[in-house]
Amino acid sequence: MFKYHVMKKTNITYEISGIVERSIVIKISKATLRINFEGGSINSDGTIPAKYTTGSEAVQNAIEKSHLFKKGAIKRGMSYEIEDPDEKDEEQEEKTGELDNENPFDNNNDSSKGNTDSAIFADVTNVTSAKEILRAKYDVDLAELQNKDAILAKAAELGVEFPNWQ
Repeated sequence: MFKYHVMKKTNITYEISGIVERSIVIKISKATLRINFEGGSINSDGTIPAKYTTGSEAVQNAIEKSHLFKKGAIKRGMSYEIEDPDEKDEEQEEKTGELDNENPFDNNNDSSKGNTDSAIFADVTNVTSAKEILRAKYDVDLAELQNKDAILAKAAELGVEFPNWQ
């Protein structure tokens, strides 16, 4: 039987301070890439930068080579590693096939897409970060994550917690 190596990829959050939302266009060769920074706020307590999170190495390289990043307008924020969903699915299928015969309790809940582990993401503090984690790590369609209540409901369904998001 084949063993698959689970690839890790890094999600990086980029921030623009002093702005609530901003859309930028970055040229990559002949193509252009529109990136929407959002989730920032400015109030009497201070400012929260607008953020954009991506796991794509191509997008990360494009942002870091852009003139806004080089000037310091865009800064690198938090980063975290996740398992590559494609590799994880292949390994999960292999493990499920082996375990079905050994342990009858592994198939109790099909609605959680095979995920029985709970996960706590303490570094998530806004809608954008929560959406990105659910999309990247749990393959949730963004159409299901239209507002905070929908995001929290989906997270609870998947056993995901965002304790620092208020």
